[in-house]
Amino acid sequence: MPTYIGTEIASSNHDTFHPMEWGCRESDGLFGVTSHPSLDTIYLKNHNDLVGETWRDHNNEFSNFVYKNMVGDVLEIGSGNGVLSKTVFNKAKGNLAWHSIEPNPLSENISGFHIDGWFPHDVPETLKFNTIVNSHVVEHQPSPIDFVSAKAGMLSDGGRLIMSWPNMRSMAASLDLNFLMFEHLTYLPEEELIAICEHMGFVLVDKRHFGDHSIFVAFELVRDQTNDSYKSLVSEEEFAGIANEYLIYLDSFSKEANSFFKETPNENFIFGAHVFAQYLIFNGLDTNNIRAILDNNKSKVGQRLYGTELSVMSPEELSTSVPVDILLPMGSYEDEVLSQLKDMLAPGSRILGHRVGLHVL
Repeated sequence: MPTYIGTEIASSNHDTFHPMEWGCRESDGLFGVTSHPSLDTIYLKNHNDLVGETWRDHNNEFSNFVYKNMVGDVLEIGSGNGVLSKTVFNKAKGNLAWHSIEPNPLSENISGFHIDGWFPHDVPETLKFNTIVNSHVVEHQPSPIDFVSAKAGMLSDGGRLIMSWPNMRSMAASLDLNFLMFEHLTYLPEEELIAICEHMGFVLVDKRHFGDHSIFVAFELVRDQTNDSYKSLVSEEEFAGIANEYLIYLDSFSKEANSFFKETPNENFIFGAHVFAQYLIFNGLDTNNIRAILDNNKSKVGQRLYGTELSVMSPEELSTSVPVDILLPMGSYEDEVLSQLKDMLAPGSRILGHRVGLHVL
């Protein structure tokens, strides 16, 4: 599989690849991707502006959750485009001590004090915080156990840990193509992450679900970390069942997509310049039948999907008078994109989704 899930301008001659293997990791006993390339290769540059209604609503609701549960000085890990800090700053009317750390920030106007770097290595040892916040970061860690442990070490007594992360049991049940990859390294169902945090001395004080997309949790640090090893709550049977079903689905959906594209004279596109497309392309999808990849992230337009020769177009470039066929393998984002496409495509266009099935306009 390609080691980077974004887009590139440079020639594909320099693209790198790594075997995608799932199982139980010897390093921490958790289930997920067992071998991955270096983080510098995975995070070649920031590629995700978190565009669309789903992410807008998530960020609004998570900022409310953070504002409700935070105390004192805050450290945000993985600040991205800075939207969380800006939103919470507005709620606090600027009366807020907020630090953030991110190796590839997407905004020069991140609120508060920003550190360009990696957590925990680039955070000064002298700093302590009352609250640590992260949104969709823990599943990216090579070791979620070490990640939570490092956060506990930077919190003052009674400090808060507030997180949002994907609802991975829902993703597994739906066989979403962004479930596990070189960024989502660990299978973290709700009870697993809560148990890891409790193992590290935290107690759960608040929790809520953002649909089937994400889970929000807030913890308070109440005791020192234990020296005992953490034992995963996920059984080998559960994970093996997920992995086998996933492989079968990848093969069957790739074949269905190939048939979908071959049976029509319309131009063919795939939506999502992301791992959604990469998984299918590297598991049998015939790219000879695909004109381009569609994506709403304007920074990707005109570039090519890493690991492929497919260029990226904005859906706004599609003709409103000529029907097209679009493959939509985007999991929990499909309803949002389907609604968008229905309003802009010509009659006779067809959309084949992973979750939403076939729609003929």
